Amino acid sequence: MLDIHIGFMDEEVKPVLEQMMRFNKDEDTPAEKYGNHVEKSGEYSLLFRLAFSRLMLLHRERPIIVIERNAVTDSAILFEKVQSEYALKSWEHGATVRLSSGDTAMYSNPPSNRGAGLEYIGKIAAGLSAAVKESKTAEKVATRKNADAKIKSDLGDLAYTVLGYKLDKLGSDVDPLVIVRAPEMGLQPDLIRVHLRTILRGLGLAIEKKGAADINITVYGAGGAQVPHTRPGELRYTWGSFYVGVEHNKATTGPHDKWKGIIAYATPEEHVELFSEVGEKAKDTLAKAKTAFLKNEEVDAKIRGICEAFKKSSRSKTGYTLSLTASFFIPGDFKAAANQKGIDGDVAMEDYHLLKVIHSIKKDMTQTSGVHKYPSLGSSTVMRIDCDPPEIDQDVFNKFAKWALDYRWTRQHYISAIIWGLQGLELSKIDWNYADWTFPRDHIKSDASLRKHFFIVEQDGAKRVLCPFYTEVACDLLESIRKAKNAAELNDVFLVHLRDKDGKPLPLTTMSYVTQYYPAMKDLAEKIKKGASAGLSAPDSREGEALRQNIDKLVTLMGAIYIMHRQVRKEDGGWPIWARPGWGAYRHGEFATVCPSINRADAQTRIKAIWCDGANGNLDRAFYKSTNMVALQIEAIRGIGGQVGLREHTQKWSGVMQELKGKAQEIQDRGPLRAQAGEQARMNTIRSGIMARLLELERTDPVMRLLRQAAREMWQRQQTQSTALVVYTGNQ
Repeated sequence: MLDIHIGFMDEEVKPVLEQMMRFNKDEDTPAEKYGNHVEKSGEYSLLFRLAFSRLMLLHRERPIIVIERNAVTDSAILFEKVQSEYALKSWEHGATVRLSSGDTAMYSNPPSNRGAGLEYIGKIAAGLSAAVKESKTAEKVATRKNADAKIKSDLGDLAYTVLGYKLDKLGSDVDPLVIVRAPEMGLQPDLIRVHLRTILRGLGLAIEKKGAADINITVYGAGGAQVPHTRPGELRYTWGSFYVGVEHNKATTGPHDKWKGIIAYATPEEHVELFSEVGEKAKDTLAKAKTAFLKNEEVDAKIRGICEAFKKSSRSKTGYTLSLTASFFIPGDFKAAANQKGIDGDVAMEDYHLLKVIHSIKKDMTQTSGVHKYPSLGSSTVMRIDCDPPEIDQDVFNKFAKWALDYRWTRQHYISAIIWGLQGLELSKIDWNYADWTFPRDHIKSDASLRKHFFIVEQDGAKRVLCPFYTEVACDLLESIRKAKNAAELNDVFLVHLRDKDGKPLPLTTMSYVTQYYPAMKDLAEKIKKGASAGLSAPDSREGEALRQNIDKLVTLMGAIYIMHRQVRKEDGGWPIWARPGWGAYRHGEFATVCPSINRADAQTRIKAIWCDGANGNLDRAFYKSTNMVALQIEAIRGIGGQVGLREHTQKWSGVMQELKGKAQEIQDRGPLRAQAGEQARMNTIRSGIMARLLELERTDPVMRLLRQAAREMWQRQQTQSTALVVYTGNQ
């Protein structure tokens, strides 16, 4: 059986991979090293720890298989982190499967390594290759592109990379953990399903079937809060999700019905469409679905009915929630509408697609004839961390606008952020001298307002909030420069083309500055990326010095651009704070900075237009970015690697599992004696004892739902026929 962990952003998979690597090195990382979130409830922390500790309940040391969404070479960065910075410094065997052809390339590290793990990675690669061809994955991606849809990656660049760690642990009694970063495809989120189906089919073709279930699926990621009184950093379990979006219409007969706007609902047990309408243009068709969600009374009644029925169910009473998924960034008015309809979970872009795939797997399992498309599913868990407040107070908007107008960075902010990005944005390596967000620190005096709007990291007696723009530079600035194909694209990284009323770019008289620096900046960005591994692993070496010098040169050129465009403040030499043009500068500003132009009299108006446009402004997205990078790391450390309470609970679970395993084995041993007088009664007594034990634990243990999952896995391994336990440990 494979435990499969699925994430979409690097911060959703990287902390899990790092902690599992530390387990394999027999290292525990105290959560206190990374700080503690303010006022974290004991029950929540326990629940989350055990959700993850279930993954290694039977095997603490286990092989780790990574499936990444693009091509990774032996010198590249995995999950936006230099591979030598991980606890396990390098993978042992790998393979790349090209989606355009299904072609596979195998490699080992070092090349002379020809261990047994190579064969195992080869099987997974072969399974993925076969699934790519059978599922026609490339054709489906190309269909979206041919329909004038924006796709994040060109088809020729798409690949699945398989990397294996600790493959010497492979064996009949040790099940691998598979960590998948699937393409998020934020511009075309229904493609999430295309990729997940392909990956899961590929794994099903590759693995050896050992029992009643082949895989467990765990999803851990960031979500947006929409329920009042929730705070950044709170955890939610998702059972079902409503979807508002637009997808390519599979039944299209021509350009008039190319797209389908839909509202739908999915859980592991069901899938139903609540609204659909086709159209020629994706934007117009999506607008119809949005309007239906906000104003259509029939749709409203259907959603309310589902929510009311769910709240009466046992799943709702055991902590599950319903989320809202959308194919667009979900603004404040949609959050408010979702809450009014009774949707009590997060908002996200992936939940519905994940649950629809899980539903397909469970439906496939019920087929009694033909070939099954997917591996059989044992359990599934979708967990989300709230990464923004459900609403932002107007007073906070006003204070942010003042901060954005006045505050400036130094060049050292940029150097520090770029280095942190190369280090994989690991919280233990952050330099709070530059990463601490001065806006909440200096402008939000109310403790209640702080806790409502921000995820607070407590460390060494200080309360800190990660600056989202520091994260923005760490994540995106270097890559944006490196990927710029020409001076015009580099111009878009820093200076935004002003556009006329028809959206056409106006000429920039200052373009020559960027044209002058483009070759050097492009070259430096490439050198920094290539030299990161050697430079970070040996900072005092020649490679370390070269890395620092190249970063310094790149930041110097960036500063020259700001100086020549009069964006550096004269009185104190303060630098503007970079923010991707996608935040809103394309529409409202001249420069890709938090303050779109420091020399314009209407700068304050432009700031408010970009960041503080009521419930639907970009400040909510900035708060989200401030939280997700730290909260996901801290809670994964609590869940997988934190010392506090982990061992005692793991031992408790192991004891319970051993007890139930013994009873299950006794039933199995007595099976051949069933016909003897009184034997059936004895077996029923044992079954009743198992049920009584589980009910007792349910009354006393807040993590009983997770215990049931573990008990079910144990039962499947035993392959017994105990009706009582099978019913009790079902997906309730």
